[in-house]
Amino acid sequence: MAARLAEDVRAAGKVALVVAGEHEYGRQLDGQLDQVGLPRVEDPAAASLVVLCGLAGRPEVERAASSGLPVIAFSGVEGGAPVRELSLALPFAPDEDMAGTTAAARAAALVSDAVEGGARDRAALLSALRIAGPFDEYGDPVDPPVWLYRAGEDWSLHPDRPL
Repeated sequence: MAARLAEDVRAAGKVALVVAGEHEYGRQLDGQLDQVGLPRVEDPAAASLVVLCGLAGRPEVERAASSGLPVIAFSGVEGGAPVRELSLALPFAPDEDMAGTTAAARAAALVSDAVEGGARDRAALLSALRIAGPFDEYGDPVDPPVWLYRAGEDWSLHPDRPL
């Protein structure tokens, strides 16, 4: 998701102010965005948007909201303080349900196929899953769906566009 977001920001000729929480999730997301080369600035006046790496109820959400800029966040901020012009980058397409059962069904089918193909222990199962994937070297799906969803004031999500 970080790579897709960075590519989208870069293609639009924009730069982001990253607001990350002082917790493991915030540091992890900030590091991933840095690793993929998200165009970023430290000066809020020079930013086109805020990328929020935070959790609901934490101070980083208020910092992002007070910027007055459009905010793109990841899962974890839902239900927190309202943020004007908030989009969420999420790993599923509008035709999938948000509970993840579509992805869970795909995962279960991969495991079932691996066992039917002869995988009898953890090593064999992991090998079969990586072959069947497609997965990258970290075990993440190759080219998964990633979409931006607009968040309403009541936290209802509305599909905006794919990343």
